Amino acid sequence: MTAMTTILKTEALHLTMSKDGIAIVRMNNGENRFRLSFVQEWFKVLDEIERNETIKGLVVIGSEKYFSLGLDIEFFKTQTPDYVLETRDAIGQLYLRILTLPIPTVAAINGHAFGAGAFLAVSFDYRVMRSDRGWLCWPEVNLNLRMRPHSFHIIGLRFAESKAIRDAVLFGKRLTGEESKELNLVDAVTSKDNLESQAIDLIKQALGPRGLSRAAVKQAKIDLHGIERLGELMSASKL
Repeated sequence: MTAMTTILKTEALHLTMSKDGIAIVRMNNGENRFRLSFVQEWFKVLDEIERNETIKGLVVIGSEKYFSLGLDIEFFKTQTPDYVLETRDAIGQLYLRILTLPIPTVAAINGHAFGAGAFLAVSFDYRVMRSDRGWLCWPEVNLNLRMRPHSFHIIGLRFAESKAIRDAVLFGKRLTGEESKELNLVDAVTSKDNLESQAIDLIKQALGPRGLSRAAVKQAKIDLHGIERLGELMSASKL
């Protein structure tokens, strides 16, 4: 394993970087469920990634058997409606910022990725999923939760097949790594031991021998992903 240097550490996230500029964010807060504090920690990490031009690519990975189980529904039940709304708005901003990072990004899905955690994964440019453990799932229909308009925009960006939308979103099916690969929701499926190395290989392939301009990559992502429209949908969801 390549030696990594700690760049930033928060309660739930640990950002490290190798000598060749590949950064890894480890989510290490158990099930890595989304509360406002978790999103705010992500913002601090993204601030550092956007500021630090020596970072050339980014991998995110969870801990143990979880990538992220999404919204902390039980905690939300104890909070005010304003808190819940603020958190969901912040999560939308998190997706937008990841979608437009000026570097190649890979989600190394080491375990279960549900709801907001699954959306987090598909906000990255590439996805590598563990072959022997973990489901990719959007359970909103089973939880009687309505998806927000910007979520459907992301689905339109990342879901190449109508069967994937039907199975994963409409009926909330739990997808294994192999099933996710068949539906083109992930780019590769591999063993636990090879997960990080395959994610890093994808970044190096994207960078090529000469690297990429941060400004060019960011502008291409803004144009390709329809970020202006995504922002409009986020604003509309607040009305």
